[in-house]
Amino acid sequence: MIRVLQIFSSLEKGGGIQNVFKNYYSHMNTDEFKIDFIVHGDKIGELEKWFESYGSKIYHVSPRKKNPIKNIRQIASVIKNGNYDVVHCRQDYHGAIAMWLSKRYGVKIRIIHSHRAYPPEKLHQKFVRIIETKIVKKTATHFMACGILAGEWLYGKKAVAENKVIVLNNATELDKFVYSKEKRDKIRGLYSLDENAVVLGHVGRFTEQKNHDLLINIFYGYLKECPNAYLMLVGDGALRKSIEKKVNNLGIEKNVLFLGVRNDVPDLLNAMDVFVLPSRYEGLGNVTIESQANGLPVICSGFVPHEVAISDNVLFVEKGKYTDILRWVSAIDKALEKGRSNNIEALRKAGYDITIEAKKLEEIYRGD
Repeated sequence: MIRVLQIFSSLEKGGGIQNVFKNYYSHMNTDEFKIDFIVHGDKIGELEKWFESYGSKIYHVSPRKKNPIKNIRQIASVIKNGNYDVVHCRQDYHGAIAMWLSKRYGVKIRIIHSHRAYPPEKLHQKFVRIIETKIVKKTATHFMACGILAGEWLYGKKAVAENKVIVLNNATELDKFVYSKEKRDKIRGLYSLDENAVVLGHVGRFTEQKNHDLLINIFYGYLKECPNAYLMLVGDGALRKSIEKKVNNLGIEKNVLFLGVRNDVPDLLNAMDVFVLPSRYEGLGNVTIESQANGLPVICSGFVPHEVAISDNVLFVEKGKYTDILRWVSAIDKALEKGRSNNIEALRKAGYDITIEAKKLEEIYRGD
């Protein structure tokens, strides 16, 4: 049996990276691979029980910011005593110590994985990134990224051009997202939304990255044009309360639905008419792939990698016009004109079918 150690910041249910790997593991041969986890902090993530049901061990280590020495010692202990064949770290350059320790203790396959692309950073953060990136590039055996832009950000454009970076697509169960009129009517009925209502949607944690503050401004602007519009927000996070307060202050609480973390995202997408993603940065944007599988038109900020546009019903609001609400409102009108489209085969050809992509990850873990 091949022993694999995954390193995540957490195993919370609302995390896109975590859900992507859950999809992969669901389609891997669990008789061949034994997968354990390191997560940072004491919080028990919602996905931990699911992975434990497959025999995974989950090690909680002290966060580096809280106690860097303890963090290193605990990670070292897990790697040293785990007899792992593979260490796969999902923390981009923050995985420098894990990669160094993995090399020191003889782990054959050491994978560093970039899930971000050009996030805003302060001077000291840039300095740390430069130093730690040098370490991971010297100690990792495999450079991996969720997309081309994420690969260029961490490893450099030259590394990507020379095919030194493996792009592992954030694949999913495409058939699960196929549009259903029956599910649309059911979900809309649950929330008393008539067929003439225009429903904008968003799935993501309430963080600075996802930019819910701008999303509310966009919706408020569109609501002036279309009073029968609603905004469906799926997810949770530290900034949720402040966004709820903003919605109440604007007096639009009846038109904004806070649905929290959900297990039925594929069903909820059916009830939406346009998916809106005004993120400040993204490694890729998993929800854009899922939305396209559902046939939904998607509007992204210019900070979202354009490689997510597998179909022609993905629109972008350019970076320079990022805060121009009228640009977003106009894009919503264009998206509604486009309507839904069938994108499943295009997504499958582009490498987003999990049944195919999971086999590729197995090959990497085997060292094939």
